[in-house]
Amino acid sequence: MVASVTELVVDAATYTLLIYKAGTGAANGTVTSDNGTITWSGNTGTFSFSDNVTSNVYFKPSATAGAEFASWSGCTSVSNSICALTPTDNKSITATFNGVDAYTLSVKITGIGRGTVRDSTGGIYLSTDNVTTNDNATTSDNSSTTSSNFSVNKIVYLTATPKSSNYILSFWSGCDSIYDNGTCAVTMSSSRTVTARFSGAYNITYSLPFISPNTNGVIYCVISNFSLDNATTDGFAVMSLQGSVASQKYYYFPSNLSIKRKKSTFLMFYANNAVIGDNLTIYDNSTHIDYSSEINGGYLYGVKLKFTSTGGTGISGITCKNILMACFQGNTNPRRNLVGYTCEDNSTAGPGGKPIVIGY
Repeated sequence: MVASVTELVVDAATYTLLIYKAGTGAANGTVTSDNGTITWSGNTGTFSFSDNVTSNVYFKPSATAGAEFASWSGCTSVSNSICALTPTDNKSITATFNGVDAYTLSVKITGIGRGTVRDSTGGIYLSTDNVTTNDNATTSDNSSTTSSNFSVNKIVYLTATPKSSNYILSFWSGCDSIYDNGTCAVTMSSSRTVTARFSGAYNITYSLPFISPNTNGVIYCVISNFSLDNATTDGFAVMSLQGSVASQKYYYFPSNLSIKRKKSTFLMFYANNAVIGDNLTIYDNSTHIDYSSEINGGYLYGVKLKFTSTGGTGISGITCKNILMACFQGNTNPRRNLVGYTCEDNSTAGPGGKPIVIGY
């Protein structure tokens, strides 16, 4: 007689997790999970799981305008507002949301220019004017910040005004929309940050269309400021042709370079590196840019170097006629004059947007 064996199959137990939304902002809050489905009835959600689940279930709170998440209770652990729950029994967790009547709008001014930012109600007023008018001109960002609270979903209109015709508004960031007249509009559906950047109205751009990555083709440039303004540059654009694909990328110097009025400085392009300042060494990280990731395979490339006025004793504007750059090529004496590079400015005293050829 042969005994029969019957396999006993035991179904996994099913547990229920109740999720409660509490607080004055509960109606504008919600909770989602990384797996499974939450079924909601009012401010109570039901989530089911079986006891063969061995990993944590994670629950994430979020709030719409008029509420903000405050705290969790009942979780196994909480990290970055995420509730982790180990599924071992029937449980409940609570997400508390606070009601919000207003959100904070933070406004920041950056850049080397000067100006003010204000809103139409008078809640925001910010001005920056810490650029001195002597040879020790400040060339770093004139960072300044203010903030004010506005009611939920209110649309705030911000206006940026340069201090004088020597400065311009370069750009806004953080706006929901920017109108043709330059006004920045922000809807206060949450706390927001907006930045206005001012720069000098006078600028010049030198374009060097031909640079070789060969170390024998090193280029040295002397830049002299004969204007009454101090000038600065924060980097340059590299334009290359990698095979059949053209690319352009902007590279920033580790810190803004200042060329004070009646002073000179130096610039060197060596292979896939650029160094600017009085110390022409590619081992000085404070003045050195390595763009080998952009230029490889021995392809020729060009650069655009832009200088902007930061003010001085006269604030007369910088042009191609008073910010001069002379470039030489080669690492043996005598070095050859670099030909074919151009200068362009936005003034009426210089070429005024029409490039002029330097060296021939």
